Amino acid sequence: MIRDDNEVHRDHRMQWESCIPLKVKMFIWHAKMERIPTKLALIRRRINIQDVSCSLCETVDEDVTYLFTGCGFSFGVWSAVRNWCKIAPIFAFDFKDLLAIHNQVQGDKWAKKVVKGIVMITCWALWKVRNSKVFERVNPKVIEVVAMVKSLSFFVAEKQV
Repeated sequence: MIRDDNEVHRDHRMQWESCIPLKVKMFIWHAKMERIPTKLALIRRRINIQDVSCSLCETVDEDVTYLFTGCGFSFGVWSAVRNWCKIAPIFAFDFKDLLAIHNQVQGDKWAKKVVKGIVMITCWALWKVRNSKVFERVNPKVIEVVAMVKSLSFFVAEKQV
């Protein structure tokens, strides 16, 4: 690759929001680069995984895109968050589409920042509940994830004011 000068260009620039907790920002940055340990990512790292189906819905192979945009459980969470935020339906086909939802929000700069923070926190909450199911055998409920998002988002909205 070096000899052929075929450089692979990856754009991993992020706009860091000061009101978002650092662990959430770091998680989002890793997810954007597809560097979180989803089941397919672990297979690519040569880790033997028996079942590669999504931990939340147990249907399709689990990767970043599917876990956050295609999973039925995630869809339920995004629908509830969308209704709560009173924004247009969320159509995301890739993880990066989720991170751009705030650009479609009607309102001022503050409203866009709050929605961007809520999207990041929702992704974090989905990852946390996914890990709880994998490692602690907890059966998650959409309403519980949405409650977690709301409680964490209050902190973000308060910091924006």
